[in-house]
Amino acid sequence: MPRPAGAAPGTTPAPGNPISDILLGSTDPRGGRREGLFEAMGKSAARSMSSLLGREIIRGLLGTIKK
Repeated sequence: MPRPAGAAPGTTPAPGNPISDILLGSTDPRGGRREGLFEAMGKSAARSMSSLLGREIIRGLLGTIKK
């Protein structure tokens, strides 16, 4: 997405862009952050993978104790 003239590299597009707000998140006027769709999907995937990994580790530990 092209940046407006004079915008510093690494800055987000103009505030108020609804598509950008939904996908990338936004900051409300008082400074609070709202997570975007990509951030929410990434967090969900990370939680799911860590939950699965933890479950497998516990299952392995309990399996060795049971034998």
